[in-house]
Amino acid sequence: MPYFFFTRRTLGSEGFTHRYSPAVTRYGRINDLDERPRRTQNMKPQEWLRDVLDHADGQDIICFVHGFNTTHTEMLERMRDIENGLRATGGFQGIVIGYSWPSDGETVLALDDPDNKKRLAYNSDKADANKSANHLMPDGLSLFMDALAPNQKLHIIAHSMGARVVTRCFERSTDRWGPTWGISELVFTAADIDSLELEAGGTFAWTVSHRSKRATNYHSGYDDVLDLGKQFVNGGRPRLGRIGSPDLRYEDLNDVDCGPHYRENYRIFADLTQSHRWYFSNQAFFADLAEVIAGQPKGRERRL
Repeated sequence: MPYFFFTRRTLGSEGFTHRYSPAVTRYGRINDLDERPRRTQNMKPQEWLRDVLDHADGQDIICFVHGFNTTHTEMLERMRDIENGLRATGGFQGIVIGYSWPSDGETVLALDDPDNKKRLAYNSDKADANKSANHLMPDGLSLFMDALAPNQKLHIIAHSMGARVVTRCFERSTDRWGPTWGISELVFTAADIDSLELEAGGTFAWTVSHRSKRATNYHSGYDDVLDLGKQFVNGGRPRLGRIGSPDLRYEDLNDVDCGPHYRENYRIFADLTQSHRWYFSNQAFFADLAEVIAGQPKGRERRL
């Protein structure tokens, strides 16, 4: 029974669009992801919170923040992949909820984009990510701050441009909910932000360090989507999810190099989107992630 909160505009009970809805954050669930037509039950915030907590039954809660070029349905499927993957490899007993923000971009293929349509769509997603960051904490995560059971933890997994949503949220929000906000593990996968944003001393790096107990960055030098994004829409600035974290970084930011594992198990240059999304169908990734979510000590620099 997937639970989510969202800032996408909707058309009817199932028509989640790529448009941003600035007026209000809404809350929902669906009873069966495989049901057709899929019906969303809209809920009031406190009703939604009680339902999530009841469903979690005292176990940990992971909030998944998706990236660009992701429909609402794809986000729901990714949530299911994460929950099933963690249960299968690490005995995870909690639940995964999602933040569905309006993502309408396309994979960045500038050489196959004579009218700049894909570049414009990507930049549109960046603008929507910046706006959607304003809702993640006050409308979503903050509901859990005083509601978690003893020893129950709240974690975040951010994929691709979802890392932009999270870091902008962290930077803009206050210490109203305490210096760490109660966020335990913060996980970046294929993060589409500038690597240097997490250099120690910077605003984003400081807030990532202080808003969570530990951050882990999974990156791969074979991520072709991030490489094209660096070249054609991000001014040549290397992406965190491709080259990893800066050498000068806070102690509680761990780096996991997934490139060698990808090279050994996948066909290089065979599938552009696969190089960016393979994590969520990979057993080794989920096994490592399960240990991170469980709070086990892990190396600051390691390979998958």
